[in-house]
Amino acid sequence: VRAREFVTTHLNTDLSADHTADALGVSYRVLNYAIRDSLGMSPYRYILTQRLHAVRRQLKSSEVSVAEACHSHGFSTPSRFARQYGRLFGELPSETRYPGGRRSN
Repeated sequence: VRAREFVTTHLNTDLSADHTADALGVSYRVLNYAIRDSLGMSPYRYILTQRLHAVRRQLKSSEVSVAEACHSHGFSTPSRFARQYGRLFGELPSETRYPGGRRSN
């Protein structure tokens, strides 16, 4: 629970599993076991998935560009971000932001 709360409040940073473990005062191994046992995925995958969901929410609910949303959630490489986003959601971030290809000026 503490790990989930920490990740949720730090989604806009380039958060790592090691940083999360350090901030919670536990070893990476303890964090890994706790997240795998409760969520069925690695800490890295959990953090990545949460950050990608946060970007998706922002793209659907605001007028920010894909690049702004990407960077505001700690993603520093747009092409890598787009691949990860596509794998999780089955569409490009621009398709989420501009459904049907519509772009507002």
